[in-house]
Amino acid sequence: MNFWLGSEISAPLKKYSGAKFLSRIPMYMQDWIARLDDFLRMASRDILSHAGKISHEEALDKAKIEYAKYQQQVIDAPSLVEQHFLATIKECEKAVLIKSSTVIDN
Repeated sequence: MNFWLGSEISAPLKKYSGAKFLSRIPMYMQDWIARLDDFLRMASRDILSHAGKISHEEALDKAKIEYAKYQQQVIDAPSLVEQHFLATIKECEKAVLIKSSTVIDN
């Protein structure tokens, strides 16, 4: 699962971890969990304090359904070549309309 905290959290956390590294103060996993929770509270973010409400299987099923939707969107979307082709057709149609309107005016 891709988890992104956002720049308001990740930038200070990176600075903090760098300072801890340079000061050679050992940090254990429990320390990192506590610091991350502190950063999240500071940014008014919710902290999950339990295992969640859905099972692993339900999460996998949901992920598969959402990925199938995404795949269908990718298939349905025109490729870059098709996009350029459609744009060229529109330009040609405009050129024909402009040319036909000048012929009528003359």
